Amino acid sequence: MKYATLNDAAEFTSDLNLDPGSTEIWYQRKEVFGKLAGFLKDPNTEVDAGDLNKTHVLLGKVCESDPNDLYGSLQGENWSPKGEARDLIMGKGLGHTSMSVGDVIVNHKGTFIVDSVGFKKI
Repeated sequence: MKYATLNDAAEFTSDLNLDPGSTEIWYQRKEVFGKLAGFLKDPNTEVDAGDLNKTHVLLGKVCESDPNDLYGSLQGENWSPKGEARDLIMGKGLGHTSMSVGDVIVNHKGTFIVDSVGFKKI
């Protein structure tokens, strides 16, 4: 089964809390991948929490809001173990399936970027 949306993963991986909800999952665009956070951060490339479209693509909205749980759930081997998300990722112009340093989670507590260790509120 190929996924049309991020939420399709919830149907096939019941232990992941990726049902529709209000927590936004933003993956960084290919052109900024690796430049937004962590030790490789490019000081000339900044994330604007008010306009994530500049640097990120909205992958989907899920009900899980805990960043740590989401990070684990959104590793490729967990939510797309047989490449089910490949077309979804490619169709959005993204280049990575696993949540990575520089990706963003927006929930009821704020906007968080995945950093080298943990998450940083932006």
